[in-house]
Amino acid sequence: MKSTYFTLIDDELRPLVQSIEAHIGSEIIIDIDDSRINKLACEVDKCGAKILIPESGFFPNESVFHELLHISRFCLYETPRIVVCESYNDWTPELETGFTSLDNSIEHFIIVPEECIQFRNRISYWKDKTNNAIDIFYTLRVTNDDRERLALIHWAFSKHVIQDAELTKKADALVEELKIKDRTVPFLDEITQYLDEKEKLVKVFFKHLRLPLEAGCLEYLDCKNTQSHEKPLTEVCL
Repeated sequence: MKSTYFTLIDDELRPLVQSIEAHIGSEIIIDIDDSRINKLACEVDKCGAKILIPESGFFPNESVFHELLHISRFCLYETPRIVVCESYNDWTPELETGFTSLDNSIEHFIIVPEECIQFRNRISYWKDKTNNAIDIFYTLRVTNDDRERLALIHWAFSKHVIQDAELTKKADALVEELKIKDRTVPFLDEITQYLDEKEKLVKVFFKHLRLPLEAGCLEYLDCKNTQSHEKPLTEVCL
């Protein structure tokens, strides 16, 4: 990471940057993406990692920590991420984007609690973010199946991660209106059972969100050796 950005982050975050870069043998790239508005993102592949920022100098510690947690899981600990299997015949760009979004949501069940321990103010950030996601829920142009999937994810995230009575009540009303309340508790029970086992956790999401299992593969990145390999979800046992 360029020194101009490395010096902007707190001392507590710098060892994480150094451990990631030492492991992958290259620096974390910082790129400006002016299409972003007041938020960061990261991109990771077998060749390394980058953090996208909306403008020069925009590098808030809380957001940087969030992206570093994503990067460390994929690059440092080789946690798998969801991709569409090459053998799947019905590949579409929308499916690929959907799997990427789903994987990000799954990662947040692990990352956000850690983030909120490090920065206590982030719990209100994630509460507001989830609250807004539910507010705009019915404006989304998605299929009924996707609407149910989003509602289940919002409900589980509200219940397990945010744990706010007001937000939980709002999420409860959402799943009740969609008549999928009976699917919520079994979903969350299995999520909590496999939080430390990403392979099984992904399969839980596919099962409860009723996604085609044969479409999903798990990609493992070896950023140190610029390699990757995939494993079909059909080979994962619960």
